[in-house]
Amino acid sequence: HVPTSRGYWTESAKALGMRDCPAGGIYFHRQPNESVREYLEKEATDVLDGPAPASAQHQDVAGKQLVLCSDMDEVTPYVFLLMSQLQATTFTEADRFVARSKGPIDYAGFECRYCAGHAGLGKYFPSSAKGMCTNSTSQNIHGHLVKCRRVPQSVKDELEDLKKGGRSKCHVKLSNGWRRKFFDKIWERLHGEAS
Repeated sequence: HVPTSRGYWTESAKALGMRDCPAGGIYFHRQPNESVREYLEKEATDVLDGPAPASAQHQDVAGKQLVLCSDMDEVTPYVFLLMSQLQATTFTEADRFVARSKGPIDYAGFECRYCAGHAGLGKYFPSSAKGMCTNSTSQNIHGHLVKCRRVPQSVKDELEDLKKGGRSKCHVKLSNGWRRKFFDKIWERLHGEAS
């Protein structure tokens, strides 16, 4: 039972924002009580802020945030919060054993940043930007986040509130096609190519 216990504590520490320091020891990657907005503003340098190289390796893309603070004014608060809960990842050999057996190794996608796609759940490898921007993809992501035991309850509550239209004051009028434009940007950040 030691490996199970150790695994639990390791995953719990990661969910709180703790990371191993390459020089030894542990540090907080983010403060456990930070809001999503505060975290993204502080960690703007840890975001996919430009196209990924075409031959991006797992360690170059994995763990990077998908959204920028500047994206906040281009999408609804709900979509911004939803996508802020994800991080970039790449398809690995281990993913072949979980429902997505045909993906090429190192293919960029995204995963829940709290559980990092543990057990293959909460990992997404859309084949196109068009497929990524569908409501069903957003519903799948939302469904995972509200069920994932590692997502903080405050995030789940805020997602539910925003999905129902609570605090839906979008201080910027969104342009036609805003959803597609936003997901085209995410696609380019992940894959380094326009959709």
